[in-house]
Amino acid sequence: MSRTKHLLSLLCAVIALPLVTGCLSIDYTPLDQQPFFHKTEQALNALALKAPDESSPGPLRIGTAKVDITPPIGLPLAGYGARTSTGIHDPILARALAVSNGQNTVVLVSLDLLAITDDLFDSVLRKVRADVPLPEDHLLITATHTHSGPGNIGKRFWETLAAGPYNDAVFERTTDGTARAVIEAYRHLRPATMAYGRVDAGEFILNRMIRGGPIDPDLSFLAFKTPEGRPIAYLVNFSAHPTLLRSTNRLLSGDFPAVVSRILEESQAPDEIVALYISGAVADQRAHPPNGKNVFERAERMGRELAERILTAESRRPVQNNLEVSSDRIPLELPPPQIKMNASHRLPIWMGRALLDRSSSIQVVRIGRTLFLAVPCDLGSEIGMSLKHYAGVKGFDAIVAGFANDYIGYVISGKYYSSPVYEAFMSFNGPYMGDYLTFAIEKMINRIKPEQDDANR
Repeated sequence: MSRTKHLLSLLCAVIALPLVTGCLSIDYTPLDQQPFFHKTEQALNALALKAPDESSPGPLRIGTAKVDITPPIGLPLAGYGARTSTGIHDPILARALAVSNGQNTVVLVSLDLLAITDDLFDSVLRKVRADVPLPEDHLLITATHTHSGPGNIGKRFWETLAAGPYNDAVFERTTDGTARAVIEAYRHLRPATMAYGRVDAGEFILNRMIRGGPIDPDLSFLAFKTPEGRPIAYLVNFSAHPTLLRSTNRLLSGDFPAVVSRILEESQAPDEIVALYISGAVADQRAHPPNGKNVFERAERMGRELAERILTAESRRPVQNNLEVSSDRIPLELPPPQIKMNASHRLPIWMGRALLDRSSSIQVVRIGRTLFLAVPCDLGSEIGMSLKHYAGVKGFDAIVAGFANDYIGYVISGKYYSSPVYEAFMSFNGPYMGDYLTFAIEKMINRIKPEQDDANR
């Protein structure tokens, strides 16, 4: 049987089986009474006993790289189900930023993709570690979450529904190019300074789940410069869904995040600066762009506005050139899957386990006073803002890095789980996943000691 026919047979089975077996009620067993919770709690306790992956402050050095990973046209686009591409509006790029203080080095990667799969992360990590001695928990790979990027790279059932059947040639091109960017950035470190900034860009976001609901207005960024003051890299974080290009689009594109990166890179010579865009907690956040004649013009205007706001902003934090660098990543045992048929009923757990992952990972990267909270999902904005506030109380500026290292679906606040909304139906891991993720990340934040001058602010 061909792979396509096999997938169609599986889909028919998913739809038909509940008619035979009946649906089950949503399981609301409390977190602390479930085995998965205790497995992750053990991993967190083991991490707490481990010597912190923190070094004394050291001189900042960074490396950057940008590699074209655009696939051939005529292959599926990801995001609205498989659509065949007919051309290229933007090149599809892998951007890498290596950050070192002479003792620890971490590499952050931004890909113009819908999501990161665990297979993609594992392949890149294996190729990188065959060439350079980067610790396995010191690599963070994120997707910008464009819905007009390449498909064909997911191997599992749900991944192929969203992005077309797996294609080994596309997968290898993507992972080879990504690994090359990581290695190049790692190998070409140079002295730099870093400054954190944050500006309000709330007019570019609407809550798509709740009319008039909460939004996360933060447009956060890190600006890296040479010791002489010339910009060499930016890292940008914003929580708006990159879905300005709708399902009718057939051109490969990074949507408005690609515009943000391009405008920042064009602020200097494009070959001398790299600008990574990292999507934040976007689950319920819709982009609200300026008016334009078509979707591409609206994406261009929104991306340009965001980039120019960064270029004219004053840094919120003093420039740093002597800082701590660390990273922790732990396995995250997932709750039993609950694929919802309606607001109160689900498919049998065994069906979810046949289709979805049983585990994933979370990661916290520290660069000076900035923490990257890396989650493998579409995260709800209220959870994201709560985590950033928690880190702020501890003396850190936090950036939520969504679509990081893997993808498990949506994670929204439990109070919305029974709502008849798309985001709730895409929450595959039950009503308490938001509380669970928050618990685990807060535990990881607690492990990190603030700088002395921050502790006494």
